[in-house]
Amino acid sequence: MSDESAGVAEEGAGDEQAQTQPANEDEEEELENEENKHEISLDDINQDDIKDRLDKLFSALQTSGWARIGQLNLEEADSIMDFIALNINNESKYLQDIAKSLVRLAFELPYMHQPNATYPFFKKIASMSGCSAVQPLLEYMTAVVCQLYDVAKKFDGKKKSDETKPTSLLVRAMADVCPQLIYPYLTRFLRFLNHEQPAIRVSTLYAINAILRCQDMSTERIKHFPRKKKTKDDLLDRIRDAMNDESSLVRVMAIKTLSDLSKDNLIPKAHFRMGLISEIGSHLREDKISVRRAAGHYLSQFLEVNTYGHDFDYELHKKELLETLEQKKKLLAKNPENHMVSAAVEQFSKVEKQIEEHILHYVKKFRKKRVPAVEGDPENVYGAVIHHVVKSTKESVCIFVRLAFDGLFQFLNITDDKSDEELTKELFDILKEEFVNVKTAEFMANEKDVLNNEQNVEDYENKIKQINKKIVAIRDMLIVGLELEHCLPPALTCIFNGETSEVKELIKFIAECKQFNIKGSDHAVRSMCSLIWKNSEELRQAVLDAAVLMFCSTNQHEDIRDEATTNNLIAVMCDITNADRGCVEEVIRRISSEHIREGVIDRFWLIVKDKRNEIPLAQKIAAMRLISVRAMSSDDKQRLRGRLRSFQQIIRESHPMVAVEALKGIANLAEEYDSSSLDSIKKTILRIPQTDSLFQTIEKFFFKEILREPMLEKTGKSGQDYWFYVVQNTLDIIFNIAKDTNALLARITARLFIYLKRISEAYTFYAKQLEEMEGGLVEEGAEIQESDDPKVEIVRERKLYWSLMWIRISERVMAFAGEVATRAVVHVGHSFMRSARALVSLLSSTFSGKMKARAINDGKDELDALEYASAKGQYFLGFQKSNEEGVGGMGDEERLNERTKCIDQRLLEDNALLGRLFQLVIFGLRAEDMPRVVRNAAAVAFGKFMLISPVISNKGTYLFTALMTNYPVDLVRHNLLVNCVDFYSRQSNSISQYKQDLYSL
Repeated sequence: MSDESAGVAEEGAGDEQAQTQPANEDEEEELENEENKHEISLDDINQDDIKDRLDKLFSALQTSGWARIGQLNLEEADSIMDFIALNINNESKYLQDIAKSLVRLAFELPYMHQPNATYPFFKKIASMSGCSAVQPLLEYMTAVVCQLYDVAKKFDGKKKSDETKPTSLLVRAMADVCPQLIYPYLTRFLRFLNHEQPAIRVSTLYAINAILRCQDMSTERIKHFPRKKKTKDDLLDRIRDAMNDESSLVRVMAIKTLSDLSKDNLIPKAHFRMGLISEIGSHLREDKISVRRAAGHYLSQFLEVNTYGHDFDYELHKKELLETLEQKKKLLAKNPENHMVSAAVEQFSKVEKQIEEHILHYVKKFRKKRVPAVEGDPENVYGAVIHHVVKSTKESVCIFVRLAFDGLFQFLNITDDKSDEELTKELFDILKEEFVNVKTAEFMANEKDVLNNEQNVEDYENKIKQINKKIVAIRDMLIVGLELEHCLPPALTCIFNGETSEVKELIKFIAECKQFNIKGSDHAVRSMCSLIWKNSEELRQAVLDAAVLMFCSTNQHEDIRDEATTNNLIAVMCDITNADRGCVEEVIRRISSEHIREGVIDRFWLIVKDKRNEIPLAQKIAAMRLISVRAMSSDDKQRLRGRLRSFQQIIRESHPMVAVEALKGIANLAEEYDSSSLDSIKKTILRIPQTDSLFQTIEKFFFKEILREPMLEKTGKSGQDYWFYVVQNTLDIIFNIAKDTNALLARITARLFIYLKRISEAYTFYAKQLEEMEGGLVEEGAEIQESDDPKVEIVRERKLYWSLMWIRISERVMAFAGEVATRAVVHVGHSFMRSARALVSLLSSTFSGKMKARAINDGKDELDALEYASAKGQYFLGFQKSNEEGVGGMGDEERLNERTKCIDQRLLEDNALLGRLFQLVIFGLRAEDMPRVVRNAAAVAFGKFMLISPVISNKGTYLFTALMTNYPVDLVRHNLLVNCVDFYSRQSNSISQYKQDLYSL
């Protein structure tokens, strides 16, 4: 870089005005002198006179190792600093030239172009002590750096390509050491924001951050210097403008700068009122990950350090704002400045009705009969009337009307053209106005009353200031809360589609929104919980950490902590949709018992068992859901098993919707298998005999809900039916908890068939009766003729009732059959296989250990051996170890697979339970006159039966594929498509020949 380009000519300094006008003339003059003091021009340099000194100085710098300043040890650095200090003191009159030469070194030293390089001159010179020329030298160097943009512009952009990094390093070094020295050259310095290189624009934003942190820009300082306040606002506006820069690096730096300033509370609240948060939140929709991550970091940090408060509840603050405005309105009505007038008006208003009546009376009277004029001076008489109008109303009004007719009021036109009412109103207004004026003047003449009024005015103004301050605070909270609400939708979009780094920041942001009660945060939290199904362990842990932060209190007092945790969990589970419920439940299940303690579970039970109807039903349902969710957790499963009779009591006595959740809780008490290993099984097994009263309670509730008519809401529309959840949870209990699944399942199925048969018989009975009454068979679709005979109408209603009942029960029986088939497939292919492996291994190892100890206790060992043989023969015949029985050629896995195939072939025998259910499903699907609702349910159940056996899958694949591709109901096709996934993995050979039909969907 040439000497001319290094020494920047700040030409036309007088033409450049400051960015903002000074607050007063002294400040303006001071800033002007400051700029003129450091005005540098190439023409003023006498190169011949100082050439030798500068060459000597910088030659010594380069040879001494300044170019290796990053690698200098302490002694070398000290010697160089001593040398510079000595020359600066000796050549103080050449500080401008030394400053330009020091800046020039940034472009000439090879070190400045290396990675991780820093510009050392500012920091080293600032560290010199005892040198009077250090501060002037730094000022000259700052002036030179601030003018570098003008040099580039002067030379028509013919800069070297390697000047970007040195310039950027110069700006950063200057911002680190002396940002306060940039202020006099701020207008020129801000031109770097228009530089074509993004790196220089980024460094400029870094310097602006440092400038705003200077003592001169502090809140206390700018109160006394309005020009600096305006400059600070302009700098913040420049940062906001940089958020829309074409370079993503600049946008990221602008957002980070605002984040740093916001963290230290250096951004005035006026900028938040102008939409700063929404502007940053809009960058969550950008394509660049770095920009989205920076925006997410700002939003997650903002609520942690905000100065508005800890609660942004919209409805609460809206109500508070309306109440405060009403309070201000009432206070304005009691303004002490208007107290004198209002007191006079109030005194007059007590008799204004009588005055108006008397005026009308005397107007009519004096118009008919003139009276003599009032004696004495009219003005004095009028004054006396005003003073006595309240006490002696009638007499005073009479004299007042006489004075009016005598012509006291020249402006009043008393003619016959005016009606009595019009004249009365004019006279009334004159009397009232004069009365108020006289009483106010009397009040003002009393010095004591005036002093009291002045004190009341002062108190009134203080109250108004406090109310205005409160209104501004509430308004700001509402604005910030609404802007954060607008940031939630793009934040959710980034969470579902973004990278891990930005997702973690936005998870933290949504968790903070939940804690601060931002409107819409509940929905965002429920949607965010779907991340629990992600493959990334890091994301799952981030969701769990956020859930603990949102739901679990950290208060040191146990009662307060448990109460807050209970309220938070119930709030998130109330009014939850089915789409979000599974995700939220999975998150709550994975939260360890360290955070959801036993006291929280006990509070859930207290809510559920409330019999005084003090707790809303929605909270009871939510509490029961949470208990059911914790029943799936390994931490609370054993403890909740001790509450089995409490579950039974809830099913028997509580509201049906609460009982459904209790039913699910019992189902969740069953064993779970570790997905990490096929051979792992829990040691504790919960199996209850089918004779237990629990199953009687469950059966009673099951049939009560199956036979229940559809619920109707208050609007008359069909409400939510939960019978299908009852079917699912009941079958889960039967398969996983009942000790004899076969007997219990057969009993429930038989009762279902009996009810369906009786309903059919009832319908047939009334159909025949109606036919006999009407004298013949009525054709289908024919218009029904009303009959005068009430018996016919009753029979017709009964027939319709049992027809609808049969359709409803048939649909539910079809759904029941499909769920039985699904659980049979799961039991055979999953639970049975795992149980068989684990128990065979357990029994074999136990028997081997007992054989070794036979000599010790023959009787006990014989009993153990008998139990082992009984168990082996009853449940696992053919699965014993091949080497123990001496049978070769088939290992344990092969024997299990063969046994599973045998079960598959026997599941759908005609006389077996599944076989009979399957025949019913086929009938519901193929019968021509079958109602559409029943046929839909049969089609869905048919898809579930296809998974049971290869025998039926080979025969029914064509029909299954045809239903999946051509069925007229979309919901049924969607269910069959889901079944197709399992079908392909279980019976792949059967479905492969119909791949083309699947591809055509």
